[in-house]
Amino acid sequence: MTEAFHRCAAGAVFGLVLCAISIFGLWPFGSPRNDVTWLPGQHTLRFGRRATAIAGRPLTGSASGDCSVEMWVRPSLTNASGTLLAFYGPARTQGLSLHQSESDLRVDLEEGGRSPKTYYVGGVFHSGELVFLAVVVNPTGTLAYLDGVLIRRLPRAEGPGEMCSGSFVVGDSPWQNDTWQGQLGGVAIYRQSRAQEQIEADRQTWARRGAPDPLGAQSVDVLYLFDEKKDGLIPDRGKSHVDLSIPERYTVARQFLLETPWRAFRPTLGYAGDVLLNVGGFIPFGAVFSVLLRSWGRTRGMGAATVIAGFLVSLAIETLQSRLPTRNSDLTDVLTNTIGAGLGFALYRNNYDVAIGFVRPFTSRSGLFPARRAVD
Repeated sequence: MTEAFHRCAAGAVFGLVLCAISIFGLWPFGSPRNDVTWLPGQHTLRFGRRATAIAGRPLTGSASGDCSVEMWVRPSLTNASGTLLAFYGPARTQGLSLHQSESDLRVDLEEGGRSPKTYYVGGVFHSGELVFLAVVVNPTGTLAYLDGVLIRRLPRAEGPGEMCSGSFVVGDSPWQNDTWQGQLGGVAIYRQSRAQEQIEADRQTWARRGAPDPLGAQSVDVLYLFDEKKDGLIPDRGKSHVDLSIPERYTVARQFLLETPWRAFRPTLGYAGDVLLNVGGFIPFGAVFSVLLRSWGRTRGMGAATVIAGFLVSLAIETLQSRLPTRNSDLTDVLTNTIGAGLGFALYRNNYDVAIGFVRPFTSRSGLFPARRAVD
């Protein structure tokens, strides 16, 4: 009776741990409202915690592959990260993507399915500060401008390609939940390289009249002034007529299933914190699962069984996350969770004598915790 009771108790504790891990990994269950709003009396779009705007159709690239992007940006937070704009194509390929990485601008360049080249430009974003951001891609490299002034010259991705072609998303990533929080006062995309004097003219005219320089506006391919919305669409004032769709519910355009570690890696404290959290979150799983195995007399191969169980549970959760727009399906999480389960088993094994010395007076008759034997 006592032995059966302890088996049930171990199973109940394991069930609670498994339930807690599942809720933590899958919450919230469903798709929240798309938190995109217009500021009253302003031609400004505000992006909240879960927000996205998706191009209604792809944009054709230029023959030269040159392109320019101009944006009025006011971040809500300095110590935050998110995707401002990202081009993407079929089979998980993308071109140019722009991101806030705390106070830095992160520029990703990817061509032909290669791993993206990532570059950082420091000191661009500050909470509540409005800036005019421009990025130009041409054969000589990638140029980053802040308020009309060139602040960084970056290399261009290897090989020919069109950085600003295909579908694109504004305010979020096309692959995973990565909403940028702040205000956008306008977006312009040119399928050509803009000179510094043209960018400065756009900045000055846009600040005065609410639109880019009239001469430059004749060549703009995509232009969102955020001055009108109709049936969930923001009209394109440029030549390409690529209207921007605002879904009623938050969605990810082309969500990853198990994003690879080399694509997910970021050299930031936030990324390191997520790794440690995922390892630590599965340590209780490994320890309690080991207790459950011993309560059923399964002492051989406990370590391997615990690691495999942690891997399978994490893989199931990450696979389900690919169906939830608020969660990111990541192979890195599977690996770190599996490591955590292994550490949980090691913690159980190394502290077995201490734990049993405490509980033995209460279980001496049950035979549940015998003298220590070798554990595989």
